[in-house]
Amino acid sequence: MEVRLDGGIPFAREVRSVLVANVGRLPGGVNLVPLARPDDGHLDVVLIAPRWPHEWAAILLSLLGKHPKGGKLETFRARRVEVTTERLQVRELDGDPLSPGTTLVVSMWPSALTVCVPRVAKEAG
Repeated sequence: MEVRLDGGIPFAREVRSVLVANVGRLPGGVNLVPLARPDDGHLDVVLIAPRWPHEWAAILLSLLGKHPKGGKLETFRARRVEVTTERLQVRELDGDPLSPGTTLVVSMWPSALTVCVPRVAKEAG
């Protein structure tokens, strides 16, 4: 597949899955993208590319909060993400299936949604 972030130079990767998110916690409490924030104006992109059982194990450990090396996870941040593949791929949006395709474009619309987040507590001192 080929990935282009924010209109930059595309780069090629062999992956098993691509996740574009603006929140880090997935259903079931899995925190795959711990730095993702719904209000920071960026999309977090995770390329998942394990080939061997120990790489799958490292990914599973990272889901449990251990974050070992060697899991074949790459993360990026962007406002626009374009993914292109040579063959039709299964795609979904928030768990709902989309028709298979060879392209996926996800972009951020700043200030398009009002999000309530907890106020940051002031440190004592």
